[in-house]
Amino acid sequence: MEQGTKPARWWIAVSFVFGAAGALTSVALYSAKTYSIPPLRVELSAMPALAGASQLTVRPRPGIQTGYAEAPTHTSPITLRMTVVGVDAAGLAARPSALAEPLDTATLIRFSEAGKKAFADFAKRLLLLALAGGAAGGAAVSFGRWKRIVGAALAGALALGIVGALLYATYDVNQFANTHYVAELPRASALPPAPRVL
Repeated sequence: MEQGTKPARWWIAVSFVFGAAGALTSVALYSAKTYSIPPLRVELSAMPALAGASQLTVRPRPGIQTGYAEAPTHTSPITLRMTVVGVDAAGLAARPSALAEPLDTATLIRFSEAGKKAFADFAKRLLLLALAGGAAGGAAVSFGRWKRIVGAALAGALALGIVGALLYATYDVNQFANTHYVAELPRASALPPAPRVL
């Protein structure tokens, strides 16, 4: 009996590892999506990391200065990236504080009504990516056994769910109060295009 159960247990562990790895890889590669959070258009993306942090980037345009800030907003092992890729000039004129300081921008993005809807949609997107990535990871070691693929997909969703729950529980936007925008942007070639004034 033990001889029959050992391989099954071994494959469960392998499926879990490959499912979690596939989920995190899928999130890293395909999570980016742009949302309208007036007066801004913001690209949200996520990247697995050893320590939790939020990166806030404002790309330059005439009348809009380059800005970058980073804060340890949560303890979950994932980096949340918020990149301003578009600006409504009229809306910004009515609400200039939107880009005044990192805390102002981050608070608008995370807690405005449009921001809450954007993050809810973003969370669903990450979950679907985790399921797809987990299934892909499981397929790599399934040898055609669909139960392993399903198990790996669920493992990927579980792994991301734990990360997401920890992010939600520990997120503190006020960590941006200790930061100011700096002009230098990290890895400029990897950042999205400059924002478009709508």
